[in-house]
Amino acid sequence: MSAVLTISPPESAPLDQSQLQALQRLLESCDQQQITWLSGYLAGISWGGRTPAKPAAATSPAVLIIHASQTGNAVRVAKKLEASLGNAGVRAEIRDVRRVNAARLKSVERVIVIASTYGEGEPPDAAQIFHRELMGARAPRVDGLEFAVLALGDRGYDQFCKTGRDFDERLEALGGKRITERIDCDVDFEASADRWITNLTHTLGHARSNGAVVQLPGFAGFTSYRSTPRSESVSASIRLNQKITGRRSTKDVRHIELELEDASFLHEPGDSVSVAAANDAALVQDVLQALRLDADEEIEVSHEKVLLAEALRRRFDLTVITRPLVERYAEITGSAELRRLLADEAREDFRRFVAGRDLLDVITAFPPQTLSGGELVSLLRKLPRRSYSIASSALASPGEVQLTVGVVSYESMGRTRKGVASSFLAELQPDDAIELRLESNPNFRLPVDDATPIIMIGAGTGAAPYRAFLQERDERGAWGPTWLIFGDRNFRSDFLYQTDWLDFRERNVLSRLDVAFSRDGAEKVYVQHRIREQATELHRWIADGAHVYVCGDANHMARDVQDALVEVLARGLGADTERAREHLESLGQEGRYQRDVY
Repeated sequence: MSAVLTISPPESAPLDQSQLQALQRLLESCDQQQITWLSGYLAGISWGGRTPAKPAAATSPAVLIIHASQTGNAVRVAKKLEASLGNAGVRAEIRDVRRVNAARLKSVERVIVIASTYGEGEPPDAAQIFHRELMGARAPRVDGLEFAVLALGDRGYDQFCKTGRDFDERLEALGGKRITERIDCDVDFEASADRWITNLTHTLGHARSNGAVVQLPGFAGFTSYRSTPRSESVSASIRLNQKITGRRSTKDVRHIELELEDASFLHEPGDSVSVAAANDAALVQDVLQALRLDADEEIEVSHEKVLLAEALRRRFDLTVITRPLVERYAEITGSAELRRLLADEAREDFRRFVAGRDLLDVITAFPPQTLSGGELVSLLRKLPRRSYSIASSALASPGEVQLTVGVVSYESMGRTRKGVASSFLAELQPDDAIELRLESNPNFRLPVDDATPIIMIGAGTGAAPYRAFLQERDERGAWGPTWLIFGDRNFRSDFLYQTDWLDFRERNVLSRLDVAFSRDGAEKVYVQHRIREQATELHRWIADGAHVYVCGDANHMARDVQDALVEVLARGLGADTERAREHLESLGQEGRYQRDVY
């Protein structure tokens, strides 16, 4: 079994916080062969030798594991698979997709791809180049290659798990042979990933003669040096729940401070926490009434007896209408209209139907003759946890986590709709308890070198991680230039964390601040307009080694910002759009262009 690297926290290590952080980031970027080399190198130094001994050449791995991750989930699954294969005696090597090209596949016998999809069927940022190479006309034949794919996604999107499907189908078309069938995982991916890992491990390890099941190490085993295991929840209590938008704002944005019960819950700037929220109690009651079900009916959920109302409130998703739900509900009701919407030629009609609707809308439009509580929950997927970027640094605010939450509320088809987690959080009062999990995001990290310039681009609540970035740099005494480009609707009511940014700027923690408020003038001005206006200076910063960060809406803001950055690079390089886009992609491969988009 592969060793799990765990670095002691600062109080028990002879290194300070920034040294531990730099070391952990280095280790997270290394594959097993590189870690082996480093071990030999450091051993040579520890014995006083001026020239460390050259480590023995590593044996080629039996399996190459490639992870393509946007927020870190695929990385965690890859590490778990590596440990499981190691326990079964199978050598494996993990590679970030950024460190693999399509031609490499010709030189390996077995490859495992674990790929996330984000937005409407897009590959993760890290996988853009590899995806284009593999899907292109010049992709190499891989006859004889044995492969397997695990796809991660969200059934709330029409192009569910598209990146994983792309890789799986393309590898087969290029001559590869599947080791095991692809599994498409929804947001609650752990159980499905476990089954896939178990099956793959038994296949590649040929199982043990006594029939013993390979012991999986659990998702809790893979952590950074200062983080709580992802699959372990911690309790926190509300210290502050404060609206930070003005009275005339069209939005309700909250600054929430959470006091942690577990002091070992430590995080890095760029990380998120996921919240175990609950559905709106009024929506649960309306669903029960529409189906004439008893709230106190006992049903079985995961081999546990629970009341129906409690199950609907805390365990199942009532707000997102997925294709599998509609397929099963169409069978129950026998609705010809639902069957029509599910036909391939009616995909656009299906998209329009599910947009803005929830379970209550479907029940009301297509009432079943009878539906028991058990049958109802069998239709529903688990209520997914909601993730929020952490808006504070553990160095600046030890023992707590701060969040920036935009409360979702809108009218649709005559009813008020509420965002599940945002409304749940907004209603919490001081001292109320909440359950959190850390969501480590290795793809959204500050530079290790504190002298490196950083450019932070965000709109609305997308400013949250930058508050953590600047707090961290302030505590570390970092001296590298920093530039924030922030946008929202109105200066007077929506300038989130204005006093923080101004304080950082006054103390030169923030070198430059540019803002765009879209509804203050006759013409709408967004962050991409500020980017174009400052093209010369932005290109100078990038040429000087700046890391560029983008946080916010994936479908609009992030796309527009990327297009603007391509224009900046094209102008600065004197290049055409295609070359500028390739240069931006190369910055992404180097970790100098990072996005946290949703």
